[in-house]
Amino acid sequence: MPYTNVRFSSALVGGATAGVLWQLVGMGFAAFVANSAQYAAVYSSFAIMIVILIWLYVGWLIFLVGGEVTYFHQYPSVFVHEALRRGRGHRFGEWLALTALIEITRRPFAEDNPWQSTKLADYLGVSSMENL
Repeated sequence: MPYTNVRFSSALVGGATAGVLWQLVGMGFAAFVANSAQYAAVYSSFAIMIVILIWLYVGWLIFLVGGEVTYFHQYPSVFVHEALRRGRGHRFGEWLALTALIEITRRPFAEDNPWQSTKLADYLGVSSMENL
């Protein structure tokens, strides 16, 4: 975890967001566990193991969402900076990378030829030298 000073108000907003998400997901998890007793004992125990792993994953996602909310509450200028760059900031780079990976992966499953970088860039609406 990086070390930085966080304003109390930003930490409160991020913590409240994470707390509300934690409660909502916790209620869903508790409802599933309560209803899983209706199934056969063998199947419910396997399902509980899988749900616990999902709970662990979702718990970490909630933690990270709280951190993101805290960051963007403390530094709202990040949104303004990205808007001035017409959405071509850090978030756009993440979206572009994930979309490119999905499109590259789809080609073999569709039994098509692999993408050429220029055609993939045109398909994604970016220049071939930008972010690819």
